[in-house]
Amino acid sequence: DEGVIGKALWELSIDTLSKTAWQTLRQQLEWRAIFRDLEVRCADRAGEMRYLSISGEPIFDDRDQFKGYRGITRDVTARKLSEAAVQESNRYARTILDGLGAAIAVLDHAGFVLSVNQAWRALAMRHAGSAEGGGGANYLVGFDNACSDEHVDGMAIAAGIRQVIAGERALFRHDYACDSPSGWRWFALSISGTASDDAARAIVSCEDISERKRAELLLDLERTVLRCLAGAGTAGSALQSVIRAVCESQGWN
Repeated sequence: DEGVIGKALWELSIDTLSKTAWQTLRQQLEWRAIFRDLEVRCADRAGEMRYLSISGEPIFDDRDQFKGYRGITRDVTARKLSEAAVQESNRYARTILDGLGAAIAVLDHAGFVLSVNQAWRALAMRHAGSAEGGGGANYLVGFDNACSDEHVDGMAIAAGIRQVIAGERALFRHDYACDSPSGWRWFALSISGTASDDAARAIVSCEDISERKRAELLLDLERTVLRCLAGAGTAGSALQSVIRAVCESQGWN
């Protein structure tokens, strides 16, 4: 194109490079350094935006005198548009995930967390006192290391997660209780496998069902108290039966 003959790169109608990037490129050229895959954007004759990848290396004559740069320019518009479409799709998916009320995490083949949504981070902050459990953490470790009253639940959940990741089952569900800074809480856990070819292997959905569980326990207690009252022969025995039922429901001695 006659419009580019005799002009330096920074004199052409191309952009996407910052002032610092242009300064770095000019320094490389002054040092006669090789540059590769310099991506720029420009408009073609039809006014359509195109993305170009430019590479160049210095050439010298027999006396080792610098003669200029020789290189190639590739049109990478299709790749750049494809990358932009993927990024937009990822942003759209992130918006959807963050809009869900359920806490969601994505696990890889080893149980490491690839990503979480806003509800997951809020759940971790509310019940663990921190936002731990985000990207990079291993979700299986906590269940593998569960102790005392949580050990049985931990073993069951860890086994279920591994089965889903291995493709041995499509879905695993489990309700469990755990101690937290705010007291005992109940959670409904759902693990489903993925059919994607990327790193994601399982989707974890975790919902705090403590209020529902407490309502169910209270209803069970009310029924037990009614049975105690109905089956007691005297007021004293009825009172003893009710006290025993209340203590058992709360785990008291």
